[in-house]
Amino acid sequence: MFTIIILVYNNSKYLEDCIKSIAIQNYKGYEVIIIDDCSQEDPSELIHKIAEKYFGKSGTWQFFRNSENMGTVKSANKGISLAKGNLIKLIAADDKFHDENTLEYVFENSKPEMKVLLSRVAKCNEDLIWNGEYECEELQYEIINNGIKAQKKLAIRNFIAAPGVFFKREFFDQWGLFDETYRLLEDWPTWLRTLRNGEKFYYLEYTTVDYRNDAGVVSRGNPYYLKDRKRCCQNEVIKNFHYYGIPCCIISWFLSVVLSNYCLRCIAYKMHKIWKK
Repeated sequence: MFTIIILVYNNSKYLEDCIKSIAIQNYKGYEVIIIDDCSQEDPSELIHKIAEKYFGKSGTWQFFRNSENMGTVKSANKGISLAKGNLIKLIAADDKFHDENTLEYVFENSKPEMKVLLSRVAKCNEDLIWNGEYECEELQYEIINNGIKAQKKLAIRNFIAAPGVFFKREFFDQWGLFDETYRLLEDWPTWLRTLRNGEKFYYLEYTTVDYRNDAGVVSRGNPYYLKDRKRCCQNEVIKNFHYYGIPCCIISWFLSVVLSNYCLRCIAYKMHKIWKK
């Protein structure tokens, strides 16, 4: 069974797209947990209305509203702690599943040894019109084949597209929940820590999620995000310099700590790619 955890924060206007994409799935073995992280305008009434429209009043879905704004990490952990399914999917309220076959495809192609499954993510505009690109597809595919070389690239830039990741419950049983010393950055520290300690990621060559590019709450200029990124660089990369190597740590530190401005980081990263060629 799938547990689908929908994370809501000031983006409930997109929620119907997300819920509708779940309701039309051919695979019906799922539960839905909706968590609102104390949005500025209480969306509880709207959420109940939309959920009942597509799921009815049955026990298929649950809704929780945090009494205060806790951040992405704690909200995600809350949903995971409540989950009953063996397959767990976190999805933002402003994204949606790509088509009606998504859950069925993931279920049929998830082998027992697969605890983390990456997949294609279609980058879309606010109206969910695909812009012709997938989120970091080539680099994601590389992470499953190139070992430490790919992990060094990951230590410089978080290229694993979280909207396309599916988890087995065993992953959290083994590694624990997301690190709550971070507020918004649940994914990058987890990828670095678990891959470094021997976890294997798998890649499904299938588009699972339509992602509203830059419409989400965790924008790259968010001060909490920048603070989390600096902490991740210091705790997961620099403290493990013996694993990643000094040059990788210096570049990661420069991009995450020195160039905390997102635009400057983008320019520096592109310059690094040109230099590598």
